Amino acid sequence: TKKLDEITAEIAGAGNDPIKLKARLAKHKETQKAIAQKQGAYDQTMRVGKTLRERAPKSDESKLKTTISQLRELWSLVSSK
Repeated sequence: TKKLDEITAEIAGAGNDPIKLKARLAKHKETQKAIAQKQGAYDQTMRVGKTLRERAPKSDESKLKTTISQLRELWSLVSSK
C-alpha cells in the first residue's frame, strides 16, 4: 500500500501539466499491464490458500481465512486503480 500512496501523491503533484500527465499515464498503463500479467499467479495462490485452509487444523483456519481475505482485498485495491 506504500507504493499506492506514492503513486497517489505523484498524480496529485502533476497538476495540469500535460507533459507530466502524459508521462504519468504511460507509467500507469505499464503498471496495469504488469498487474494483469500477475493475475494467474494471484488465482493460483488463492486456490492453494483455499486448499490449505480446508486441510488445516481447526486452530489455524481462522488465521488462514483472515490472510486470504486480506490478500483478496489488497488485490482488489491494486487491480482497480
